[in-house]
Amino acid sequence: MWNPLSLVMEAAAIMAIALANGGGKPPDWQDFVGIVCLLVIDSTISFIEENNAINAAAALMAGLASKTKVLKLLYWFLEILSVSNLLISFLLMRVFLKVIP
Repeated sequence: MWNPLSLVMEAAAIMAIALANGGGKPPDWQDFVGIVCLLVIDSTISFIEENNAINAAAALMAGLASKTKVLKLLYWFLEILSVSNLLISFLLMRVFLKVIP
């Protein structure tokens, strides 16, 4: 994880193992295991949330794809109509008015 809370928790886990309590006592294994368990739970929740967000975005994009195809087809049809109207008007001007633009 790359969020600040996870980085601080990783530093705390390393410090719990690296720094002894003093007086010849062993490192705090309980603290280390607790912090690592919290990091694993946090990572699991973050993965599930990100996976759900990706699936939701994919579903939205799939739903919009059909609307996009219809709009593209409509835009293409209107573009053809405008070009054909321009061509027809050009031909009518040329035939009836003998005007060359």
